[in-house]
Amino acid sequence: MTVALSSRSAAPEMSAGTPSILPGQLVDPAFEQRWTAWRARGDRQEATFRRTVRIVAIALLAIATLVVLGIRLLGGAL
Repeated sequence: MTVALSSRSAAPEMSAGTPSILPGQLVDPAFEQRWTAWRARGDRQEATFRRTVRIVAIALLAIATLVVLGIRLLGGAL
């Protein structure tokens, strides 16, 4: 089986002034609302993730500090 390759894309070429809705496509009036809600949810999830990572990093730093202080204070008496 032979496949012919072409340098032309399958999508129709559109000039800068052409609307993004092609004839025959349905327009969804609620799209912007859904898209805004989707982005807001993503922003909330990202903020939650960053907060969690920050808390874990601070906890690990505190534990490491306590371990180092414990070793120095006890002077290897463990």
